[in-house]
Amino acid sequence: MSRSLGLILVLGFAACAPSIDGVGVLAVGPALGKSDGADRADHACQVILRSVSRNPDGHGGFEVDGSHWVWLVDVDVATSLGAPGKVLYRPSSVEPWYAFDGLGVPGASAGFQRYRARLVDHTAPMPGWSGTAISRAKPELAAYAALSDGGRLFDHNRLDSDFANYTLDYTHQFQLADDGACLAAAKPLGTLDFPVAGAPIQRGALVAGGQISVSYDAARLTTCRATHNGFRFWSLDANVRFLPGGSVATGSLVSSNGATVSPLAFVTDIPAGTTSVELWFHNYTPGDCDAWDSDYSRNYQAPVVATKPAAIGWAGDWGSSFARDCQHRDGVPEPAIIDEYVRERACSFVDADVWAPGITDHPEWIFADVEWTKNAVTTHSWLSYTERVGNNARFRWSLPYELRNLSDWTTASYRFRFSTDGNSWYTIGQGAGPDGGAPRSLSWAQ
Repeated sequence: MSRSLGLILVLGFAACAPSIDGVGVLAVGPALGKSDGADRADHACQVILRSVSRNPDGHGGFEVDGSHWVWLVDVDVATSLGAPGKVLYRPSSVEPWYAFDGLGVPGASAGFQRYRARLVDHTAPMPGWSGTAISRAKPELAAYAALSDGGRLFDHNRLDSDFANYTLDYTHQFQLADDGACLAAAKPLGTLDFPVAGAPIQRGALVAGGQISVSYDAARLTTCRATHNGFRFWSLDANVRFLPGGSVATGSLVSSNGATVSPLAFVTDIPAGTTSVELWFHNYTPGDCDAWDSDYSRNYQAPVVATKPAAIGWAGDWGSSFARDCQHRDGVPEPAIIDEYVRERACSFVDADVWAPGITDHPEWIFADVEWTKNAVTTHSWLSYTERVGNNARFRWSLPYELRNLSDWTTASYRFRFSTDGNSWYTIGQGAGPDGGAPRSLSWAQ
């Protein structure tokens, strides 16, 4: 059985979103191998297709919904992506693709959320087919995370080719079992984010033998912006040199879907024995324009540590301000009330302290984010480091406009999450970490 997932670029979808009721939504033709597309392949165990099978009915057969067998597909997605897991499926290589949503279910390892897609529409083979027809069926599928920028990150962690798809067949009973890919401890991740201006922002330690993720605001370097027939005809690349070895990794920082251009994180391994990295950036239109961001030819520098930092040991001591003086006060109201006064005249922030062994002087080694939900839609946002408090680091969440706008929500909640490797998270809510209990809540006075 071929188990190869291509770099799939779907040119467009029907207006409605895929449904978790098992009915697929038509996906307009995958276009494979298109370098300027918004989709990309995951080689860093962030999206993992765990299993595919028909659902047993408990009586030696398989569950049926109408004229179709029911198929279940499990996809694990790193919680750091803040993106839901989904599935593309087509009955054969000559038929169209259909998209199916995944529903969050338990069962994933720490740092991941499992999504289960139920497929009961546009699937093959079907009950009642002849034995010959069933034996010839070769449906294809691909698992992905739907990113907030409109791009998609496809599972590509145990596959043979960058330009093929998972194929199911009769020989293997149309099943794909978990073969253990990505079950080993994930590599520690460190990130460098280059905003539109100023110094880069580091989250997580850069660890020899781990991975580095580089993000870059395209508005930081805008010299070369040629287009062709309305589409992007320019590139923006990151270059990372690993010292003392001197090897260089290069990757794109932008992607596009039609005329829409989106940022793209470049993720690559850090070789064993690395003690520091140098970074520089190249914006260019082929044969016409070149521009560089290299910290005035000095290159941007960042240290690399030999071993990953200790895990988060504690987080808590909530604080907040919903007053005009913008001063931190111990504790957070539960629920925190957002009214016209807070909206128009007061500060509105929540903060908490975090500690891990050996990080007192290195708050940049901490990933700190808030998982907030408004009207059942969940978003992840970075927290801002504010100060050292004893041996702890304090991180703050300033409530976004989406929550200060009182007219378009009825319920909202939030939890803080902390990590030192980008994989395992320590969560606090109304309860203590590492699980955090129920989320804290927000309400507004009408």
